[in-house]
Amino acid sequence: MLASGARSQGFKSSRARHVIRVLNFNSIDLVNDHLSVLFSKATAKREILVDLIAFETVDEALSDDFCTWFSGWTDGLGNFEIFSNQTSFSFVYKTSVAQADLATLEYIQSQLKCGDITRTKPVKEGKVAYQFKVSDTKGIAKLIAVLEAYPLKTASKYLQFSLWQKAFYLDGRHDEKDAGDQETMSNLIHQLKLAKEEAKRLPQDPTREKHKDISGNQLSLFE
Repeated sequence: MLASGARSQGFKSSRARHVIRVLNFNSIDLVNDHLSVLFSKATAKREILVDLIAFETVDEALSDDFCTWFSGWTDGLGNFEIFSNQTSFSFVYKTSVAQADLATLEYIQSQLKCGDITRTKPVKEGKVAYQFKVSDTKGIAKLIAVLEAYPLKTASKYLQFSLWQKAFYLDGRHDEKDAGDQETMSNLIHQLKLAKEEAKRLPQDPTREKHKDISGNQLSLFE
């Protein structure tokens, strides 16, 4: 890991510093509880939450090396999803690997300090796979903070992330959404689906295998 003084400066946020200074709180939970008082309904609470987590991340052990690598990994193997049950929406980030690369998912989880790793149903007979999934609000906010500071490089994946991020912010804007919000959310979900379908028709990205091929001794480069 990089030394404390050399940790990523990409996470600095003047708005987050202002919020923490005004409230004089160190706990992101306490800050989040008071967002409705400090900010108008025109500002998404989750957008502020992302800034606050980004601010806290400066003091965590997330190095430039890891964040740059994780952004590249997500470019190749990350997946952004939105689920709806008509009355609410849930947001998921996931990435899957074969059993031989399980250590990579464990490394990602240990660095981000969020998410779950589960064994998935084999796509092919005899092929065991594992999945790293983040679905809680604070975990999603942390991922957004990282990927905002270390942008995705491929246009198709960046578009998917942007739509997913915009929907996440919109979903946290009001306690109760009006018809316009619901229509916008439905449109964003539809656009995300189309973006994924279009990405499947694109030529295979040669960086995909490069991102995937990190396990074992290679992980030690980031420790």
